[in-house]
Amino acid sequence: GVLARRTSKEEHTLEDMTAFNTDGFDVSGNNVHIHHCNIWCQDDAITVKDTSSNMKFDHINTSGIGLVIGSIGRSNNSNITFSNIYMYKP
Repeated sequence: GVLARRTSKEEHTLEDMTAFNTDGFDVSGNNVHIHHCNIWCQDDAITVKDTSSNMKFDHINTSGIGLVIGSIGRSNNSNITFSNIYMYKP
């Protein structure tokens, strides 16, 4: 995996959050399945971009601060599923 952390703690520390604005996954498209992984980031764990469909995200551990569907403004997304996501306390 790819780590972008300054400490090994399972929480956000001030040191880990300095100078970081990192999303875990920014995805768009169709028929995407991301599963059984750890995402260590200091911003949105998963961001599904506009005009995406048939996506499933499951069995994920993350330090991120959100799961996002769509961008600011109008979005046209369909059949986006998040299940069995564990978000560590920031």
